[in-house]
Amino acid sequence: MKFLYSFGNHLFEFLLFLYGFFNKRVGQWNKDRSIHFEELKSIKDKSSARPIVWMHCASLGEFEQGLPLLKEIKLQKPSHFVIVSFFSPSGYSHKRKNEVVDEYFYLPIDTPSHAQTLVGVLQPSVFIGVRYEFWWNLLRQLKAHHIPVVFISVVVKPNFYFLSKWLPFVHWLREIDCLFTQDSLSYDLLKQAGCEYVYPVGDTRALSVVQRRDTMVIDDAVYGMIPSDKLVVVYGSIYLSDLKVIGSMMRDKRFYHVVVPHNVSLQNVNDIDRTLGCNFPRFSNWNRESTHNGIIVDAIGHLFGLYRYANMVYIGGGFERSIHNTLEPAVFGLPIAIGPKHGLFIEAEDFLNVGIATEVKSETDFSDFIQKNLHQDKRENIKNLANSYFEANSGSVQSIMNHLNAKILH
Repeated sequence: MKFLYSFGNHLFEFLLFLYGFFNKRVGQWNKDRSIHFEELKSIKDKSSARPIVWMHCASLGEFEQGLPLLKEIKLQKPSHFVIVSFFSPSGYSHKRKNEVVDEYFYLPIDTPSHAQTLVGVLQPSVFIGVRYEFWWNLLRQLKAHHIPVVFISVVVKPNFYFLSKWLPFVHWLREIDCLFTQDSLSYDLLKQAGCEYVYPVGDTRALSVVQRRDTMVIDDAVYGMIPSDKLVVVYGSIYLSDLKVIGSMMRDKRFYHVVVPHNVSLQNVNDIDRTLGCNFPRFSNWNRESTHNGIIVDAIGHLFGLYRYANMVYIGGGFERSIHNTLEPAVFGLPIAIGPKHGLFIEAEDFLNVGIATEVKSETDFSDFIQKNLHQDKRENIKNLANSYFEANSGSVQSIMNHLNAKILH
């Protein structure tokens, strides 16, 4: 099986190489990975012999889960050198410049030679994987060099291949030093698979979202668009496919509708505007004197702040690949409506189970959601449920740090 796994990765690398001649983005990805692999020694040199904390994230979503822990590591261990690797271009291209991460790089394809070089050159003090970024050749090299391996925000489903008793991956999984799960089901499945060092700590992003809410600076001149005499519905990260559910409600003048497209390109905003037919003004040319019952926010960076003014929220993407961030509106204690594609996110499932979120598949479903949450008492109850969720999860980062300080970080 080890041979087949490694052969598959060699084949994958070769196919990417060929495809790069026909696809400019893949070609650039191949080139960047090659350059970063050659520059590993320079990353090691920049550490100046300081202990290296290496976190690997598949993409931006995993990085957002790992960043709160990296912040705490940097706070408690300022002498440590923090590096983050990405596999996906969508993660690396949206990496954030901050005081926490010292270096970023692309992870090469997981062949035995690549894994041996990576670990041999970097020699990290600890490797931290996020969710289920199990690159088996890399993990075997880390263990061969006696480097502690930790995984955070682990989410496991019953049908995941690496839990199969017919494959060797579960045996390698048992060699990981610590597995911190985001939910109790993942904890139960890993314990049943024979993993000894498993800890259910919750969502590492919870504390980060709470801190962001509590420290946000409000620009009242910008958010002065929100009227005080109407209930406000914010539609966050909207696609055209969401309009079949939410479109008719936007003609209801009892509410003020704030539409925030996922893609704010002129073409996409025009398409949304034309499909809605509501003739809402746009944020980019809003004169602050509009008498319309809504606005299209055709600019990035405002959605989180807008949740402060909302009474109800619809999160887009549920008719595409998956919904977008539900933690951000939940931290403001808002009733949340989402489409049917939400299975990638444990927190969305939690919100559905306790009544913070509602799944909608039709205009009727969404209308029922609005009607159900018209009353202040109902919205106050949801706010209390949301507060309880964040109180329960906000200690996850410190729980992980306590363990790292006791057994791994020195």
